[in-house]
Amino acid sequence: MEDLNQVVCPDFSTEEYNEAHLQLVSDTIDNEQVAQILGSLWEIHNNKEKAQWAIQRAEKARRVQEANEQAVEEHAEEQHCACEEEEAACLEEQKKYKAKFMPICNVKAPNGPVNIPAPYVSRKLLKGDYCELYFFTNASLAEAESFNPSVNDEALTLLKADNGQRLWVPASTTRDKSSVIKDEDLTWDNSEKQ
Repeated sequence: MEDLNQVVCPDFSTEEYNEAHLQLVSDTIDNEQVAQILGSLWEIHNNKEKAQWAIQRAEKARRVQEANEQAVEEHAEEQHCACEEEEAACLEEQKKYKAKFMPICNVKAPNGPVNIPAPYVSRKLLKGDYCELYFFTNASLAEAESFNPSVNDEALTLLKADNGQRLWVPASTTRDKSSVIKDEDLTWDNSEKQ
C-alpha cells in the first residue's frame, strides 16, 4: 500500500471534475468555491485514511514484532532444551565411562626408561586375570626387556589344556611356570632397584 502522506491533492478545477461541479454549483457558489469545497472534502477524507493507515501500519508492526519476539523465545527455548539434553548426555557418559573422565594429575613424564612387563603378563592384565607379583620385580622386568617380540610373536607352542587336549597357542601368551616365584615366597630383595 502506498504512503498516504505522500499523496497530492488533485486539482478540482479541471474538466475531470465537471460532473461534481454541476451538482454543487448554485447561485451563491461558483466553480472556484466548488473546487475549494471539493479540496477540503478530499483533505478531510485523506486525513481519515491517513489515520486508519497509520493504525494499520502500527498494528502490522506490532504483529511483526510479536512474531519476532516469539521466534526469538522459541529459539532460546530450543537452545536451552538442547543444552540441557547435551548436559544430561555428558553426565550419563561420565557415569558410564568413569575412567575416561578421571582427572589427570599434574605429573611430569618419566625421565628414565619405562619398564613394561612381558607380553604374557600384559595379555593376562588385559583379560583381567590375576598376575603374580614376580612379573613386576626387577629380575622379571629385565627378562621382559631382553624379550624380542618381533621374533617370538608368530612362534607357536604346544600346550596341554585343563581337559587334557593339546593346543597350539602363540608363544607370547605362555610362560614357563617353574621360573615364577610365588607371591608369598617373594622377598624385599627381589623388588629392590638394581
